[in-house]
Amino acid sequence: MKNSFTIDSDADLEVIILREAHSFLATLMHPDIYEVAGKQPNQNIFFKSHASWELFLILATEFFSEGVKNYRTKNKYSNMSLFEGIKWFCSKYEKESNESGLKESFSNLEKWITEEHEYNFYCGEIAKDIKIYFSRKDLINFCSNITKHNILRLSTVLSKLMKIYKKYGYNLSHSEVLATLDDFEEYIRGAMEYYASYFVELLGSVFLSLNEIICRRYKKQKTNDARKMKYPDGISSDTFRDLYSSTLVFQCYDQKRIKDYTPKTWKYLKKNYIFEDKAG
Repeated sequence: MKNSFTIDSDADLEVIILREAHSFLATLMHPDIYEVAGKQPNQNIFFKSHASWELFLILATEFFSEGVKNYRTKNKYSNMSLFEGIKWFCSKYEKESNESGLKESFSNLEKWITEEHEYNFYCGEIAKDIKIYFSRKDLINFCSNITKHNILRLSTVLSKLMKIYKKYGYNLSHSEVLATLDDFEEYIRGAMEYYASYFVELLGSVFLSLNEIICRRYKKQKTNDARKMKYPDGISSDTFRDLYSSTLVFQCYDQKRIKDYTPKTWKYLKKNYIFEDKAG
């Protein structure tokens, strides 16, 4: 049975990715959530409150979270996220992505989030030093889900954590994995706060590039009248035409809005967290 929310057209997917990725980054990189401190190139971000920090953690993983069978091409279903959608866009519109800087900025983000690093913490409840490895994408996912869910909603997270423990030689029972959760959470939240400035810098570069594409397309239209606009070939309905026209008209931001909330991160905040932890 066909998924009711499946996108069947490449043109429709293009519209959704441009609109939703841009909107998401505008929400995450918002002056209500954080401020940029310091002078370039030695900047960092600070969160305005505990609530804004937790909102940032909850929102961050949505960029990478996939919908289920939400895109279909040649009768093959795919699970698409905003992150994977931008990757798809870069491949389909290589020239435009190169000219706007999107391909490079996305590549830098992808490399950074997929790198695996050491996370080393002591768990007093089971009296063990634990050293495990996982990607920064996993770090973001762990932080987000542990922040927004109670233990009754964390079965998937705990199962994943148990597999990681086992991979690195810790054969823990279910109750022992649960016993590690508080110390694990404290450690990874510290890691995420350390990485947040450079993560936002990388996202800001993607945001600037997406905005550049939207603004260039808008300038080529030379009109605000949706009836007179040129649309991507293969767009399926007036709904997607309306989404596309409103994206071009209303989401062409002044680049200063984005640059003001994109830090040039201090070099010592670009290193591996465990290195800084040991140095301290």
